[in-house]
Amino acid sequence: MATHSFWTQKHSIKLTQWVIKFTSIAILFIFSSAPFSESLLAEKISSDVHVIFSFILMTLYSGGILGLLLMYFLLKLLKNILNNQVFIGDNIHYLRVISWICFLGGLIGLISTFYWILWLPVSFMAIFIGLIIRVIKNILAAAITIKEENDYTI
Repeated sequence: MATHSFWTQKHSIKLTQWVIKFTSIAILFIFSSAPFSESLLAEKISSDVHVIFSFILMTLYSGGILGLLLMYFLLKLLKNILNNQVFIGDNIHYLRVISWICFLGGLIGLISTFYWILWLPVSFMAIFIGLIIRVIKNILAAAITIKEENDYTI
């Protein structure tokens, strides 16, 4: 007797798409509210805050742009998976771009450690996630090659 589960792969992908969209909205909210945060902090802390806050804004904006790009390519990847287009070259391209976005995020984090050392673990995590995505991309590329060989074999 087959059991039917309410939670399917399609539901999981849809949930992930909604989380990505929510995260994108949160990034845009941070973009729009960050300049106002400086004025609130400046009232409570010394004038050195302006210099440090400028660096923080550069890190947040450059990282946020990468984050939005990452969300865009994740949505494209999930759309293909939802349409049962898993073993296609576009997905390899999307994973490659996602891995490079992670590496760039890690680089931004490394550069930002000159004013705040706590960016160091963030940058290492971004680089590590980029490496994991790269391995997944290579596995998918090998799977596509095997699938194509099997498609041509009768």
